[in-house]
Amino acid sequence: MVKPERRTRVDFAVSAAIVVAVLLAGFAVWNFSSARRAVNETVPAPSNLPVGLVELPATLRDAWTARADQPVLSIAGTVVTARRGEVTGHDPATGQRTWRYQRDTDVCGLTANSGLVLAFYRDARGCGEVTALDPATGQRRYSRSGREDHDVTLTGDGNHVVVRGPTRVDVFRNDLVRTVEYGKPDVPVNPDVQPRSGCTIGSALPAGASIVILESCPTEPNPRLTVIGASPKEASEPQETNSAVAPDLGAAFSTDGDRPRLITATAGGAVVYVPAQDGRPARVVTVDLRGRTVRSVDVTTSPAAPPMRRW
Repeated sequence: MVKPERRTRVDFAVSAAIVVAVLLAGFAVWNFSSARRAVNETVPAPSNLPVGLVELPATLRDAWTARADQPVLSIAGTVVTARRGEVTGHDPATGQRTWRYQRDTDVCGLTANSGLVLAFYRDARGCGEVTALDPATGQRRYSRSGREDHDVTLTGDGNHVVVRGPTRVDVFRNDLVRTVEYGKPDVPVNPDVQPRSGCTIGSALPAGASIVILESCPTEPNPRLTVIGASPKEASEPQETNSAVAPDLGAAFSTDGDRPRLITATAGGAVVYVPAQDGRPARVVTVDLRGRTVRSVDVTTSPAAPPMRRW
C-alpha cells in the first residue's frame, strides 16, 4: 500500500514565502503605477438626455467656452474636454463640470469609440496608457498599458480604434484588446512577420474590416498605400491584403515637414491630400488600391487643425 503524502514544515514555509512575495509584488506595482495616482470623480447616470433639434435656430450665440489641448468630444449628452492631465465631462447647456478623471501626466490623445471616451496618457514607453471612461458618468470601464510612439494620431469608427505613430500602427477593439500591431514591434523576436521594416507611417484610417495605411519606405521613391486586416489571427502578425507604391502621391516623405495624408479610405481605395511639391500645386488625389490615380483636383489650402470649440 502506498504511503499517503504529507506536507512538511518546509512545504508550509515555501508556500508562505511565495504568497508574501506575490502580495509584495502586487503592492509595489499598484503603489508605483500611474493609476494609483489617478483621481476619478463620477456622477450618477442622467435620467434624460438632450433631444435633437426639431428646427434650426434663427441665430446662434456663445453659451460657454472651454480650453482644451485635444479634440473636443460630444457624446451621450456630454461634452468632453482634455487639458493637461485632466479629462472633464461638461453639461452641454451650461458648461458646468459633471465629472472628471485626472492623472499626474498630460493627456496625449483623446477619442471616442463604441460609446466610450478613450483617454491616452504618456509614460516612459510612449503614449500608451489608455483609460476608457463612461461619457455620462465618468466611471472607468477598461484600461491598458503598452508601448506606443511618443506622438500619436487616433481614429475610431465605432468598432476599432487606430493608433498611428511615425513608426507603428496599433488597432484596438472597443474593450482595448489589441488586434493588430503593424510596423515596429514591441519585441522583434520574429523578424519575418512584419511585411516591411524601417518605414515611416504617414497616416492610417479604418475602412470596415480593413485598415488603410500610407507609408514611406527608405528604398522607394514614392509613398506606399497598404491595406491590412483589422482582425488577424495573431495581433503581432498583420495580414496584408494589398500594398502598392503610388507615384502620383509625390515623393517619399519623412517624419518632418508637410507630407501626404489620408483624408478618407474605403475597401476600394483612398482619398489623399498631397502637399505642393516640385513645382506642382497641392492637390487631393483619389487612388485605387493599386496606387493608380482615379481623380486629382488642385487645392489652394491644406487640411488644418480644428479651431477651439465654443458653446
